[in-house]
Amino acid sequence: MRKLAFATTVGMVAAAFVLSCFHSNDLLDSGGTIRLGAAESTISIKQEARDVAGSAPVVEFDVYAKQPCFLRLGAGVERDGLKPTFRAFGERPFRPTQLLLEFAGPDEAGWVDRAIPLPPEGITKLRLEVEGGSDAVRWARPRLDCPRSASQSSYYNVVLVSLDTLRADRVGAYGGRDRLTPNMDRIAEQGTVFERVYAAYPNTLSSHASLFSGKLPSELGVLPGRSQRIPAEAPMLAEVFAAAGYSTAAFTENGFVASRWGFSRGFDRYHDGTNLVNDSGFAGNARETFGRAIGWLAEKSDSPVFLFIQSYEVHVPYSPPRKEVRRLSRLRGHRYQGMFALSFTYAFMNAFNIGQDDFSVLERSQIELLYDAEVRTLDAEVGRLDQAIRDLGIEDETILVLFSDHGEEFFEHGFLGHGNTLHEQALRVPLIVRGPKGSVQGKRIKGVAGLIDVSPTVLELSGVEAEFQNDASQSLAKSVLDAEVDEVSRLVVSERVQRESPCPRDGEPPVTSNCEVMSVSLRDGAYTYILDQGSGEAKLFHVASDPSESRNLADQATEMANHYSQLVAELPRHHSPRPPNPADPQISEELERNLRALGYVE
Repeated sequence: MRKLAFATTVGMVAAAFVLSCFHSNDLLDSGGTIRLGAAESTISIKQEARDVAGSAPVVEFDVYAKQPCFLRLGAGVERDGLKPTFRAFGERPFRPTQLLLEFAGPDEAGWVDRAIPLPPEGITKLRLEVEGGSDAVRWARPRLDCPRSASQSSYYNVVLVSLDTLRADRVGAYGGRDRLTPNMDRIAEQGTVFERVYAAYPNTLSSHASLFSGKLPSELGVLPGRSQRIPAEAPMLAEVFAAAGYSTAAFTENGFVASRWGFSRGFDRYHDGTNLVNDSGFAGNARETFGRAIGWLAEKSDSPVFLFIQSYEVHVPYSPPRKEVRRLSRLRGHRYQGMFALSFTYAFMNAFNIGQDDFSVLERSQIELLYDAEVRTLDAEVGRLDQAIRDLGIEDETILVLFSDHGEEFFEHGFLGHGNTLHEQALRVPLIVRGPKGSVQGKRIKGVAGLIDVSPTVLELSGVEAEFQNDASQSLAKSVLDAEVDEVSRLVVSERVQRESPCPRDGEPPVTSNCEVMSVSLRDGAYTYILDQGSGEAKLFHVASDPSESRNLADQATEMANHYSQLVAELPRHHSPRPPNPADPQISEELERNLRALGYVE
């Protein structure tokens, strides 16, 4: 009996010691979203990328969390017809193993999600098992959704909305006509409008990479014509929010914000969307994309949330609903019955840009009308998102940011579309910030800012303490929070590469790779300076008297042009080739063929 009593006492002491160690662990005081284990890899199933924890029939995780927490599980099935069974078990020292959850996988390939509360007594180990088809089944990295810690109690939700290809001057808050954007305009009245914001690059991939990293595209090495991912060493905004305990998700429309380019890092879910690239362009589907995002928001996480939404709705092809075309046509007294009555595709755009075709005045007006009707369609989805935020009761605790990644040229400088120049129409974008609670409403910020400034700005506004800026980016949070600040002052750098043939000699001029040469633009609010470093051609525009950049002053104002030329010479050089990344995305032959047809790959 004494031996039994002694053994029992030892067992109780050991159990108390284990539980004491468990409860003293620093991670126990963490709140929000806690990710278990380490990501083995990232895989995409049915257009959605997630970090996976393993593919073995049994995967185990140590669990460090207090009650009450929800356990969120995701399982991916890579082939149709497998019908696996998933089981989750919880373990505690000196307690029987407990079956927490059992569920059947889908009949078709895809992800399936479940969420359950942890047992009242908690667990110290989670064991995940798969029965059937384990060679094609993956557990997503498990998450605990816990009440916020004391340090997280003041964190704001952050919702970033990228309205791809939207020109600032189409938004009513920026002087747009015909009430194309009533929902965006209402949000602008409730928040802060930055009047002159410029993208770091006039295309989707490089601009978004710059925004999420706070670095210039040349520094990242993420430039057109290369099938390269965002480098692993570059910090990404979603990773910072994830580390701070945010639940993170993205809903996009594929193309050049797809997970294959490295954008999924830090996101628990990264939905690439069903948008397929073809020779007509990037056809948007804002209704589906915003609907998915709203559904995710409605899951009501206890954690603060970081949500990214991107839509190609305004991107070529311009194919708006008939009712919007009719509405704008009546409003503008516009009559057109030609081949562009309802749609305008990339094939026509490219034919114009390479000099094979031209358009009449009436056709040019119709092309812009189609684009504007797309803007109206996209604005309706922004309104639906805003209504959902209000219906969920999270408006006061959410920072909503509306922006575009680049603009769109309509014949102003001899081109149609984007990616061809560094002019105002290709680079100027809207930037509207609503929140945090208590910030000044209806505020307008003069001066110039960069889209590259968004990441450090939203981090500071959210309450997350993290260094996320460098020489190229800076936080604009003070402009939002301080009622006395109504202007920003900085030099905004934008970049573009072009092919040179024959290849220039090393160092003459700065070469990136494959005979690419950088062009650079500088904007400081007073002047715009554009330098083609291949030909040496410089352009200088006075912003106040020539906002559309149509009169080049470089030959007359030589002293001013030389000043900006010197500033370009002093910019950090990131123009050396970046070695190929073993993890660079392998794009299919069909996708490469379509991207080449669209002019994105040479």
